[in-house]
Amino acid sequence: VLVAAAAFGRFSAVVRESRAPGFDRLFAATHAAALARAGERGGAFCDYPPGTSPEAEFHRQGLNNPLSNWRVTALNREYGLCATYPRLLAVPRAVTDEALSRAAAFRSGRRLPVLCWKDAFGVASICRCSQPLVGVANKR
Repeated sequence: VLVAAAAFGRFSAVVRESRAPGFDRLFAATHAAALARAGERGGAFCDYPPGTSPEAEFHRQGLNNPLSNWRVTALNREYGLCATYPRLLAVPRAVTDEALSRAAAFRSGRRLPVLCWKDAFGVASICRCSQPLVGVANKR
């Protein structure tokens, strides 16, 4: 977390020198500031920036539709499943929370596949995850 905050600090200095208007209001700037504060407190941080909400984003993507193949889980509400994922996760409706917990154990950083973006009126989607662990020792 601290390395990412330091790298972002160098990047933001370059952008400020280029006099980019409104830089401090960009998601990257607000998120980096929150990461730095979380690092100072010694805690993990991964959540939505101020002024936004996961519920609004899930609604925008059409996940509140009962016919959606996706559901929202609070399995990561205290960042126990994955410290680098937000508290609420959109996952396939057919997969139980128990199966998600078991699947996370076989992924680097416990980053299981979750929905990042979905077309609100179609089926196109983008998911993210990390590489699976390999070998007897579950290492990369």
